[in-house]
Amino acid sequence: MPILPFHLNQLLGSPSSPAIPYRIYTKSGRVFALIPDRPSAHRLFIKRLPAHSTKAKLSRLGFAWWHRFFLPCVFGSSVRIPVDPKNPLVQFLSSMNGTPVEAQTAPLFLPGNPEGEAPRLVIICRNRKGLPQSVVKVGMTPKAVELIKKESGFLENPSPAASPLLPSWLGLHEEKERGLAAFAAGYVEGRSPHPLMIPGFQDLFHAWIDKESTCSVASLPLWNRLCQAVYEDRSVLPESVHDLGGRCIHPVLYHGDFAPWNILWDRSDHLRIIDWERVERSGMPGWDWLHFEIQTAILLKKWSAPEVRAYGKRIAQSPEFLEYLARAFPTSTASELPEIAGSILDGYFLYNWYIFLNRENHEK
Repeated sequence: MPILPFHLNQLLGSPSSPAIPYRIYTKSGRVFALIPDRPSAHRLFIKRLPAHSTKAKLSRLGFAWWHRFFLPCVFGSSVRIPVDPKNPLVQFLSSMNGTPVEAQTAPLFLPGNPEGEAPRLVIICRNRKGLPQSVVKVGMTPKAVELIKKESGFLENPSPAASPLLPSWLGLHEEKERGLAAFAAGYVEGRSPHPLMIPGFQDLFHAWIDKESTCSVASLPLWNRLCQAVYEDRSVLPESVHDLGGRCIHPVLYHGDFAPWNILWDRSDHLRIIDWERVERSGMPGWDWLHFEIQTAILLKKWSAPEVRAYGKRIAQSPEFLEYLARAFPTSTASELPEIAGSILDGYFLYNWYIFLNRENHEK
């Protein structure tokens, strides 16, 4: 029996509380989903399951056909999760659906990076008909609580450029005794874009440039975090990246994990973007653009490090990217932009290594 992440056998109740049967799905020995042991819940999970690679799509198709005919679930192992109606988190989950605790439909649990420094638990709450209605994110470590509050604060008070793209903010829940924080947002149902759809997002990246504001790269919070991390590692920034700190820019809205799995087209064909826990209102131009391209190459196309590096250089030197930089670097000349683009790419790789990868326990 896999070890339940987030102490789920204690998070929502005690051993004496009524228990709900669940099925545990694992990948590489790690729990990545706990689904109520009912066909309707498994069909919802299969529909929600991200599938960008061919292998993932075939797996999802196989699961879908299995449950389409209401066959019993034989995948994973069984577990019973106790739920106490008086538990504050249970009451918060119930309030998101507007139903009494006793009438609440069992939610889906999706653990995120349970072994890292900042594990978050995603809970998909369902209405009485079993349909998804809201998403609750829970953090139980100091770093996770920090990210939960950061994302909640942004969804509650978003930048105007991002407001139409966000899920609705529903509320924040804190339990200081347990060191727990959670926020709820409206559930967004949609399809992820194809990895080759980056041209469709170029206008978005342009719109996220704050042309009313100017600052130096060195004044950006994320730049200071990078410099601090490099210093603590007793390393030094490459000269080209160090010099980038003195450049004048229009800061941009920075998502921090702008990738196909965090982007959805809803039923009305409107763009929706989720997972804003790494958001910066004043961020580095170009990093979200590079992240979409490079993370797709690493995680979906499975390219080698040299291939990814060469691909990143091609993106950074493309006419479209240089045109974007011309708007984000108002005092730089056209002849300086190719060098700036190379420095931005190097800075992106360094930031992901020192901040993103180290923080997430090198999961990616």
